[in-house]
Amino acid sequence: MINGLELRIVALLADSLVARTHLTVRGGPAPGPLADVGKGRLVVSVSDFSPDAAFLPERVRDSKSPPDSRRVLGLNGSVRLVFQVQPAAATPAAEDAARSLLLEDMSLAAHALANPVIGSGAAFATGADEGFRVSSFLLEKGTGTAGLPGIPNSAELLYRCRIEIWPLTPPDATGVIGDVSRTLALLPIEQEGAEHDVRAGQSVSLKVSALPKLRPAAAGQPAQPLRVAIKVLSTAPPAARGAVTNGVDGAEPGVRVLAVTDGDVSITFQAPALASGQRTEYVAVHYATPDNRAGVFLGSIAVRIRGGA
Repeated sequence: MINGLELRIVALLADSLVARTHLTVRGGPAPGPLADVGKGRLVVSVSDFSPDAAFLPERVRDSKSPPDSRRVLGLNGSVRLVFQVQPAAATPAAEDAARSLLLEDMSLAAHALANPVIGSGAAFATGADEGFRVSSFLLEKGTGTAGLPGIPNSAELLYRCRIEIWPLTPPDATGVIGDVSRTLALLPIEQEGAEHDVRAGQSVSLKVSALPKLRPAAAGQPAQPLRVAIKVLSTAPPAARGAVTNGVDGAEPGVRVLAVTDGDVSITFQAPALASGQRTEYVAVHYATPDNRAGVFLGSIAVRIRGGA
């Protein structure tokens, strides 16, 4: 994860600066003054994270073989590159030479990291699952006088990166959508009669027409007769609203499943008891899913219920 990112940056810089024989590249927080005279050190540390709230389709990382997915965390982070060079002697000439080496090290590192392949994050991908992915890696600022305590000859580069991280634990298996079937219906749904008016406690038959006859199945499987799932929508609580009395109970409370015959379906609506006044309820028509639940909403039929005997 983040440790892997830091090690990858160290590896990229070590390869780019291999000709700088005086320089050692390592990861972690910057240590104290160098012990070896005439030597240099480049320390890479990843720090200062904030959440990346931008929408990205890769927020779930997918792989195709075998199919699996992982939830990822998007972050904006900072990467510090601290350069140090110890003069070969305590003389002005040696200090000038060390200063020159320091600025050359910083310049070569900045030039190497300015490669578009690194800036886009592509250079960080190794093909293995390392628990991180980099989508940008760009220089924010730098200084040739870092002013680190006890380290008079130092410089620093600061990079901003956008990354995603995830644990390296085995992912859960994910199903695969092998085929998508389409069922077409004219909308709004066709119904007989512009208005439906019923007395409290009485029944009314509602007819919906021009529905498909069959529900396509997956490739190689026969099509199935189309069914619809019906629900009653009302301001009244479920126990006090009207009910559909034909069909069979669905897998969800208040859902009735009816078969479609020749593109038509008749719905028997039983009005609830209502002492006075009137109330409008809506009979909602959905495609029924294979497990007898309400699927895609097709439309609704308004029924006005008049109270009293």
